[in-house]
Amino acid sequence: LFFKSSSSTPLYAVLPSFAESTRNLQITFTYRNEGTSSSNGILSVGYMTVPSDASTYVELYSCPQTTTKTQVVQTFNSIPPTITDANIAFRYSGGSSNNYYVSIDNVIVDLIPCTVPESLEVSNVTTSSANVTWTPAGAESSWNLQYKTASDSSWSLVPNLTSPSYTLTNLQANMAYQVQVQANCGGGEVSNWTASVSFTTMDDQCDAPTDLHLVDTTNVTAILDWSQTGTVDEWTVYYKKSNEDVWSTQITTTHPYDVYGLEPGTTYMAKVTAHCTNDMFSEPSNQITFTTSTVGVENYEPDMTEIYPNPTTGKFRIENSELRIENVEVYDVYGKRIMTVKVEDNNVELDLSGNASGVYFTRIFTDKGMVTKRIVKQ
Repeated sequence: LFFKSSSSTPLYAVLPSFAESTRNLQITFTYRNEGTSSSNGILSVGYMTVPSDASTYVELYSCPQTTTKTQVVQTFNSIPPTITDANIAFRYSGGSSNNYYVSIDNVIVDLIPCTVPESLEVSNVTTSSANVTWTPAGAESSWNLQYKTASDSSWSLVPNLTSPSYTLTNLQANMAYQVQVQANCGGGEVSNWTASVSFTTMDDQCDAPTDLHLVDTTNVTAILDWSQTGTVDEWTVYYKKSNEDVWSTQITTTHPYDVYGLEPGTTYMAKVTAHCTNDMFSEPSNQITFTTSTVGVENYEPDMTEIYPNPTTGKFRIENSELRIENVEVYDVYGKRIMTVKVEDNNVELDLSGNASGVYFTRIFTDKGMVTKRIVKQ
């Protein structure tokens, strides 16, 4: 096929219709331009929904100008499924001058080969399921999937899937698996299998922390540490005075952990639970007892400092009738300091109105030492 350029009117060559849907076809051809200047035209390949109407031409590939004989392979599976009748077509749009040619040779139209799917991925893995997705590489409309445990030699087959995704179910917990996918192109033609993608299901249990022990204490804090097996998102530290019934909690993503907000010279009990990545919670660790020190307290009685109202809806006062309050720090249950106030008086009003409801801790520094008080924001 030999085109001569026209600077005003594009030239078209339209192939006849085929019994097979154009979406399932590919074209192979070679081409060569007379030159690569602006005077030469541009060859492209695409399709026309009405062969006699040039305005229905849709370009799929524009062939770069070259004076070397060059092969092109173009598939038509990108034609929208709603278009049921389309003809393969060439267009040669002229450059700035007339009569510059392009030649096309060795034109072959064939079915798109059954191509291996792409981008096989596994996500949303739980203790018993996993979501498998992939991207079609051809015009196929169904797929076969197979999977197995990593140690097995035989595969379990899931045939004739009509969507490029599938959720594997009834898997074993804490087990390594492999999965593959192939395209089913119809007429008994299938692609090769994809490379295996490996994944491991989540454990169906959450191991409890072990060997909880005291590392060190101050008058208002205690450093705790423990051992852990398995994969954990966070731990909850439970603690309470030995003569009380209600446990307080603090959450941490690391250990050792410094429990704060304690009172000097006080005996506490503590235990820890794990929140594992499989969204399960463990049983508590061993329980320990410890006593905070009195170093630096200088016989200061915490009860001399009052906080009211407690619980509060927002504003509250801290007062000490005998000591001067120098400054106050407020912390949330995660240990983040949210407020620091310089006082230099025996009373101060603070406001938690802009903070979420929950438990907060105040560190109150006086001219005789420091104490920690808990306050509840409703």
